[in-house]
Amino acid sequence: ILDVLPDVVHAHGFKSMIAEVCHELKIPCVVTVHHGGIVCPQGALLDSKDQICHKRATTRDCLSCILRKIPGGQMWSPVLKLIPEKQRIQWGLFVQKKRFVPYITPLISSTKQIDSKLQEWSLLRDRATHFIAPSEAMLRSLLINVVRANKLKLIPHGIPIVPAETLE
Repeated sequence: ILDVLPDVVHAHGFKSMIAEVCHELKIPCVVTVHHGGIVCPQGALLDSKDQICHKRATTRDCLSCILRKIPGGQMWSPVLKLIPEKQRIQWGLFVQKKRFVPYITPLISSTKQIDSKLQEWSLLRDRATHFIAPSEAMLRSLLINVVRANKLKLIPHGIPIVPAETLE
């Protein structure tokens, strides 16, 4: 970036890092949000019932989705929620430094995984100049996850949604 000194950067990969560098250099950074994983710690922007998530990403609300990826993990959600969040994050930091143990490592590091994603999102949200949402669902998700409306632009790409009655 220093060699080229562009007027604007369109970030595709390493979005948080690029947005941070652009912010420091006072170069506008535009991020196209291709998928929900940018704001969703679970990665799919789907809730635990495989419906589009309409909640703000938080440790409490995202825990059941993260645990869902672990066989039998959801049964631990009520127990984990009894433990203070700070403690679960510390456990996650501890276990990530140890040898991976199937089931145990993902379960204990689940809160830390969410926390890391939320920190990365916070940095990106604050440092990127503008966001391009390719769908109404992604636009709503960005708004729910505290992106100011003046930083958002909806530019649909892909196949337009056609009402079912017009297909008959």
